[in-house]
Amino acid sequence: MRYFAPRNQLSYSRIMKGFLQSLGIILMILGSIVLILSYFMGWNNINGVQLGGIALIIAGIIVYIILNKKHQ
Repeated sequence: MRYFAPRNQLSYSRIMKGFLQSLGIILMILGSIVLILSYFMGWNNINGVQLGGIALIIAGIIVYIILNKKHQ
């Protein structure tokens, strides 16, 4: 007997698959936004904010590379 997933679960799976494919780019954009906002808010002297933004960008690059290698 085969198990067929309900319609909502198929839609959720498709959404998650699309989200995972663009996760690296999303992380890089979030890191860039953090750095831009920290500049305009005057948080240039706060190292935690700067390191957090850079960490998001580096994590995004790594995730992007890993997911693209897995996909090929």
